[in-house]
Amino acid sequence: MRKKLIVACLDSLAAQEPRPDEILIVNNASTDRTEELVKQFMAAHPEVNTRLIQETKQGCHHARETGWREAMGDIIIHVDADEILPPGWLARIRTTLMLNPTIDAIGGTVRFDKPPFSIWFMQVLFNLFYSRVVQMSKGFPYMCGGMTITKREVLQAMNGYADKPDNELEDYYFSKQAHRLGYTLRYIPQIYGIHSLRRYEAGGLRGFLQWGVAASMPRNTMPMSVDQQPSIIPLNAGDKLFLIPETDNSDGTHFPMSLIVCASLRRAVTLPEVGAAVSAVNRRFPQFRLGYRLDPFKDRLVRVAEGDLESYLASLVQPITFNGPLEAALAALLSVNNTPISQPVLVTLHQSTLIMRMHHSFGDGKFLFHLLATVLSALLTPQVFEVLADLPPHYGLTLWQLIAQTPGQRRRVFGKWLQTLRGSVQEYQRDTTVLKSNTLDPIRSGSSMSVQLRTLPPPVMRRLNSLRQRLATTEKISLNTLLQVLFAKCLCDMGLIRLPAIYSIPVDLHRYLPNPDTFYPGNLASQIRVAGRPVFDLQEEAQHLQQQIQAQLDALIPLAMVPSEWLLMAAGRKTYKKRESGGGLNASINNDPRFFILTNLGALDDLFAPVVAHLERPAGVFLLVPLMGRPPLVISVNTLHEQTHLALTYDPRVLSDAHMDTLFQRVVDELVD
Repeated sequence: MRKKLIVACLDSLAAQEPRPDEILIVNNASTDRTEELVKQFMAAHPEVNTRLIQETKQGCHHARETGWREAMGDIIIHVDADEILPPGWLARIRTTLMLNPTIDAIGGTVRFDKPPFSIWFMQVLFNLFYSRVVQMSKGFPYMCGGMTITKREVLQAMNGYADKPDNELEDYYFSKQAHRLGYTLRYIPQIYGIHSLRRYEAGGLRGFLQWGVAASMPRNTMPMSVDQQPSIIPLNAGDKLFLIPETDNSDGTHFPMSLIVCASLRRAVTLPEVGAAVSAVNRRFPQFRLGYRLDPFKDRLVRVAEGDLESYLASLVQPITFNGPLEAALAALLSVNNTPISQPVLVTLHQSTLIMRMHHSFGDGKFLFHLLATVLSALLTPQVFEVLADLPPHYGLTLWQLIAQTPGQRRRVFGKWLQTLRGSVQEYQRDTTVLKSNTLDPIRSGSSMSVQLRTLPPPVMRRLNSLRQRLATTEKISLNTLLQVLFAKCLCDMGLIRLPAIYSIPVDLHRYLPNPDTFYPGNLASQIRVAGRPVFDLQEEAQHLQQQIQAQLDALIPLAMVPSEWLLMAAGRKTYKKRESGGGLNASINNDPRFFILTNLGALDDLFAPVVAHLERPAGVFLLVPLMGRPPLVISVNTLHEQTHLALTYDPRVLSDAHMDTLFQRVVDELVD
C-alpha cells in the first residue's frame, strides 16, 4: 500500500506549477521497494531536480534531520510520503510567504479523498477548531506533522531535530522550539494535502482515532529534569476558567478569584525568615513555579529572568496593615486579587498566622496546601526540608493529556460529552428564586465577603463517623457526602433553601491518573452537580447523593465537561472572556440555582507531618475560597490530626453572622441526635 502512495506523492509534486526547486527523498532503512520506485520516478522525470538520500537510522526525525541539512533551498517543506498535494499547492505557499514576509513557519492541514462520513465529520471539526484550540491549550500554533513549511534559519537556530527528546513527536518539538526562539508560526488550513486513509483501512475508525491523537499530541510535554525549566508555561483549560475580566475590556480588573491558606504557628516568625523560606522552596522545588509571573493577556506563565529572580521572590512576601481579628483580615484579602495580578502569589503574616494568597489560575486548593506545607517546612524544620523527597519534573498538565491517557478513556469522554450536551442544560433548569426577595449586584473586586473559621474536635468527628456507619445500610457514605447532606438539611430547616437541594461537588481530577498521588501544579479540578430528592430524609438523601456521585465519577462526567470549554475557547479569547464575564459570573448572581458549595480537601496528615508539631492545633490550617457568582455560601473542609477544619465564606447581603452561628450549631446538633 505505502509503495503506491509514495509514487502518487512524487507525481503530485512533479505536477506543481511552478515546480519545486528540488525534491529530496530520504530513505531511512526501508525494507520494501521504496528505493526502486523512487529511482523509476527519477528516470521518468529527468526535468525534476530529485535526489535520493540514504539514512541508516530509522525514524521520522532522523529522516527530517538528514533531509533539511542536505537541502539547498531557503524554504524547507516536510511532506509525508502518503500525501498527495493538490494543483496550486506550491503556488499558494509561495504567495503566502511573499505577502507575509514576517511569517517564519507554516503548518497546513490534511484532507481525505472520499472519506466515510465519520472521518469527514472529524475533518470538518479539525479544520474549524484545531488552530484555536491548540493555541489556547498550548500557547503556540502547533504545526501539523503532515506538512511543515519553514525558513531554513528556523531549523538552523534550533539545531534541527538533533536534540529532540525521544518522548516528543517531531511536529510538537518543532513548534515548541520555534516558538521558544521567538519565530512567528501560522496555521493556514487553506494550504492542505490529501492524506491517505491507510490507518482507517487498516484498523477502522478505532485505528484512525488512535493514530490521530498519537500524531496530534506530545507523549509528554514536561521537562525531563528540574534543570530544564520551561521559559513559558501555557495555562490549561482549567486554569483559564479563573482568569476572567469584570468587563468587556480584557485589560481591566479581573474578578476576585484568589484562594487563601493560613496556618497558625506556635512561635513568632518574621517576614525576612518567611522570605528566605520562599527562596529555599524555589531553589529546591522550582516545580511550584514561584519564579514565574502570570501573563493574564496571553494566558500563560513566564519565567522570571535570572537577574531579576531574587528581587521578584522578595516581592512575593509583603506585610499587611490590618490590625483587626484574623477572620476580618482574611475576608478583606479574599475580596481582591494580588496587585499587580501578574504576581500570582502573596505571602504575609497576621500576628502568628502565616497567610498565602494565590490566584486560582495558578493552581487549585490541593496544590496550594502542598505549597504551604513545603514553605512551612523550609521555615520551621529546615533540616527536614533539605531531605524532603524530590518532586517529579512536572510544570503543568494539559487537560487534554489527562483525557487522552488511553484510547478507551478518550472515546468514553467524548461520547459522554456528546450525550450530555443537551441533557446537562435541561436538567438544572428549575426555579432559581430560592427565597431571595431582591436582585443582587454581581460579586466584583472589593465586594464585601465575610469569613468564619470553625473546627470539629475529635469527639464530634467520632460522632460524625458513627452517623456515617449508621446511614450506610446499602451504600458506603463518604465524609464529603455526609457533610453535603447535613448542611443542605440544616439550610432547609432554617428556611434558606427549598427542596430539592442542588449539590455542586468539586472533583479532584488526579483520581483519573494512573498514580493519583503524582504531583502536577495548576488546576486539575472539575465538578459535578446532583439534584437531591424532593422530600428530605437524611439516610435516603445521603444514599441518593452517594450513588449519583459515584455514577458520574464512573461515567467520567468530570472529564466530559472539558470539551465544552474547548469549544468556547475556540471562538477566540475575547469572545470566551466576554461570555464568562457578561453571560457567566455577572448573570449567575440571580439565576444560579445553587445556594452553597462544599469542597473537601481530605486528610492532610501526611502532607503536614514534618511541621505539625509547630502548629497551633486548636487553630489548625484552613483553605478559604472567595465568592464567585451566585452561591452565597462556600465551605472548605480538611482534616488534620483528627480534627476537621471548616472555612466558611459568605455573602453578608444574604447571610448574617447569626445565620452562620445557627447553621454550625444545627450541624453539631444533628450529630448528637
